[in-house]
Amino acid sequence: MTDQDSPYPEVRVCVSNTDDPDMPVLTFRVWAIGLPICLVVSCINAYSLLRPGGPFVASYAVILITYPIGKTLAWALPIRSWTLPNALPLIGGKEFSFNPCPFNIKEHALISVMFIASNSSPYALQCVLVIRQQYGISIGFPLALCFELASRLLGLSMVVMGQKLVVERASAIWPTILVYPTLLNTLHAELEAVHAPTIPRRRFFVIGFAIAFAYNFLPGFLFTGLSYFSFICWIWPGNAIVNQLFGSLTGLSMSILSFDWNQVITVYEPFFVPWWSQANVALGFILSCWVIAPAIYYNDVWKSGHFPISSSGAFDRFAQPYNLSRVLTSDLKFNATGYAEYSPLYLTATFSVLYLAAFAVMPALFIHFVLQYGRKLLEIILNHTNQDEDIHARLMRHYKPVPIWWYGAIFCLSFAMSIVSIKVQDIETPVWMLLLALLLAAMSYLPLAFVLARSGQALSLNLMAEVIPGALLPGKPLANMVSKVYSVQTVGVALFLSGTFKLGHYLKLPPRTVFIVIVVAVSTCCCAQVGLYWWLLSTVPDLCNPGQSNHLTCPYAQTFYTASIIWGTIGPRRQFGRGGVHNLELYGLVIGTLLPWPFWLLHRRNPASWARLVNVPIILYGSAYVPSWGCLPYTSSALVGFISQYLLKRWNFRWWAKYNYVLGAALDAGTSLSTLVITGALIIPKGGRLSPAWWGNNVWKKSKRDFPT
Repeated sequence: MTDQDSPYPEVRVCVSNTDDPDMPVLTFRVWAIGLPICLVVSCINAYSLLRPGGPFVASYAVILITYPIGKTLAWALPIRSWTLPNALPLIGGKEFSFNPCPFNIKEHALISVMFIASNSSPYALQCVLVIRQQYGISIGFPLALCFELASRLLGLSMVVMGQKLVVERASAIWPTILVYPTLLNTLHAELEAVHAPTIPRRRFFVIGFAIAFAYNFLPGFLFTGLSYFSFICWIWPGNAIVNQLFGSLTGLSMSILSFDWNQVITVYEPFFVPWWSQANVALGFILSCWVIAPAIYYNDVWKSGHFPISSSGAFDRFAQPYNLSRVLTSDLKFNATGYAEYSPLYLTATFSVLYLAAFAVMPALFIHFVLQYGRKLLEIILNHTNQDEDIHARLMRHYKPVPIWWYGAIFCLSFAMSIVSIKVQDIETPVWMLLLALLLAAMSYLPLAFVLARSGQALSLNLMAEVIPGALLPGKPLANMVSKVYSVQTVGVALFLSGTFKLGHYLKLPPRTVFIVIVVAVSTCCCAQVGLYWWLLSTVPDLCNPGQSNHLTCPYAQTFYTASIIWGTIGPRRQFGRGGVHNLELYGLVIGTLLPWPFWLLHRRNPASWARLVNVPIILYGSAYVPSWGCLPYTSSALVGFISQYLLKRWNFRWWAKYNYVLGAALDAGTSLSTLVITGALIIPKGGRLSPAWWGNNVWKKSKRDFPT
């Protein structure tokens, strides 16, 4: 490795260390292909959020679909140039061509940037659905558009804080982004020598893609038991202990295996995320779900032994699902008398561990960030060091950076829209709460971005975004939801778009061009998604009702509504305050404050020790999605990651360097397209009745799940 390449092997094997500054980038083909694809796919994905298990179009599928379209347009469009009239401002007198060159990797990358940037979930729209459907407040189309667009553009404006820190720095490798340059370079690479001693990467990708596409029909349709492969539970389906420990759905998945690639990549991409990061997640998962959760459950701490050991649901003192209607008045206000007569809210063992870790992870995140990166951060800000620069940063000097005032203009516009979205219609949210939510997002951005850029693990401030407004504005569920949107969605979009700018950095796209494309794509797709929801609201009278004929039951909006009642109406003080059932979980704040220190001291004393690989926030966040997704994705991902990022990398580095990331991209792309075909052609038609009714599709459903002791 020389100074003409990245110091990190993950980047060297995925990203080209050359650039052609004269290669056309923002061409007619980019807009002609990118915008229609973005509009259609973003609406498909937004629609899919309204149905349980809806088909989502992944980024890999879009990259594959747009490649032949681009090649076709390059063949079909006329090859000639026109001079634009001088009367046109800014562009007058310049030459224009529909087909300036063969379809190139930078055009394809810019189309990918356009789609990736606009494909974030319409988080604010779920809140709007709840406000309209559950609380009966008729928010109009303009306000809904302001709400959704403002929360996304605020995230874009926040990216300026991390441009030099998590985009241009070489150590910010963004493992989850590496799949895109791998796939694009594989598609656009020149054919390798016919008589090469190994299989060319492009052929290897095609073979892997075809196998993944065909194989996914097994766990995805023909033999779904392979997806939830808890064979021990198949042998003893009625044994409570066996199903609690080895069950795939509401158990702890100690059977480890899943043969469904969709399950494997649910939590993270094991072919791309470094092994040290995966090991931290695995350690956190084992401690929380295989040690602490069983100890809580079998000792009946917080009465958890009366409920399933793992579930995202809330329960009452009768071990039944919590009936929110019994603690609400007819106008959806808190009913203190009904609450006293009915029951406090109880959580399962894994959910209790999640909240304990969630209280610990935020102080641990800030302290870990200051201890590990505080000094380097000051040096970078004060321009006292330029050591963390690689060949990619040097090549990007050829292009003009995005002016800071562009970000400032976006912030001013989106902040004005935010004020409009909360003040024109009364939704219980004071301006100071909006400012507090944005402050929480801004404070969290850099620590979260550093963790994500180095480890590939996306942490969230979801709990703090619910607890803080719930404590400051008790009995205000709408304010709780709105504040949550402006903190969680804003920082989430900022992280998402920082990774998108890093993709542009890796592929040598002009930053100003990337910025313009992101603004246009995000704004256009926001309008399309809000328009789609408003059309559905006007044409589907029973939208979001449990018995909706087309299964448009809005599961994400229902989760939003439940959280607004728990945190906004009932309030965190009754849950975690003095006398609350889970009051002891507040000690997570103390745990998170103290835990990073010993590992930092060990690392400082011996920089080469194992302590340098310990990341306390990742360990604490290791089981964050267990109540919602179950334990199986964690065990399966760790197994695949150990083989890919540890064994193969150590035993056969040459094979790993050439094929590991190509194989990961092939499996992801093939499985994504296959899942889309299965869902759209075989599951949605006739309500899923086309699925073969045999033992392999039913055995995993027969295991006993609920075990109150």
